[in-house]
Amino acid sequence: MGHARRLTGGTFEPHVGAALSFSALPDRVERAYGRDSGFGVVAFLGVRPAAIFHRP
Repeated sequence: MGHARRLTGGTFEPHVGAALSFSALPDRVERAYGRDSGFGVVAFLGVRPAAIFHRP
């Protein structure tokens, strides 16, 4: 589950986001990691070119 937010910009559109994850681990992996579930957090930043609109 996550969310991304586009910010207003000129030539480029910056965006920021974050995501959370949770997963159950199989028994053979549980023995290696010492627990039966995994949890993760990701945060990201990005930049992409803004859309170019042409008038007819």
